[in-house]
Amino acid sequence: MAIKNNRRIIIISAAVLVLVIAMVIVWLLYFRTEPAEEISPTVVDTSAEVITVNVSTNTSSTTSPTVEPVDLTLKQLSELFAERYGSFSSDSNFQNVTELKPYMTDKMKIAADNFVDSEQGDSSPDFKSIVTKVLSTNIGSTSGGEVEVRLSTQRIESGDTFSDNDIYYQDIVLELIQDGDQWLVNSAIWQAKGITAPATPDTTNTNTSNTNSQDIIKFLQELE
Repeated sequence: MAIKNNRRIIIISAAVLVLVIAMVIVWLLYFRTEPAEEISPTVVDTSAEVITVNVSTNTSSTTSPTVEPVDLTLKQLSELFAERYGSFSSDSNFQNVTELKPYMTDKMKIAADNFVDSEQGDSSPDFKSIVTKVLSTNIGSTSGGEVEVRLSTQRIESGDTFSDNDIYYQDIVLELIQDGDQWLVNSAIWQAKGITAPATPDTTNTNTSNTNSQDIIKFLQELE
């Protein structure tokens, strides 16, 4: 009888021990497990400035070629000088030369004074005038602060009578020297006269039209 009671006690104790162990395991699995770390949602700031980059795939340029500033300055100065220097009226007392002195070097000023003195000594009472218009301009290399400019011109020579009138073409070669930030004419040499116009005038020239009678009269009035 005592043996049966002891066996029963052992079985009950073992069952209780198993139950306790099971409860401990369940508690460890379900009640001691740490909750997963909460992940905060990412907030996107929509107020931030959006920078748009405009990438152009067109690599071709449609900009027209432009004239270099130095060439444009030389062209304008050379044409102004040639037309004024080559236009003359016996009633103007060589103003066409003397008024160009601000554009001359000292060497050219001396040559201009010598020219005026010689022409005044050979002056005649008969009226005479020459009107010069530039037809084309050819600018050489500007390296070294010096440049040679060749201009083709049309010249109309008039006198007291109709028989004194003459139209011809003549080139003039100017030598220009850079003095600081400006260019000055150092020499002006007229070439041989021609009876025909240049075959291929420079397309950069802006004075390609023939001189009409009104232009001649106006220019002569300015020289008087």
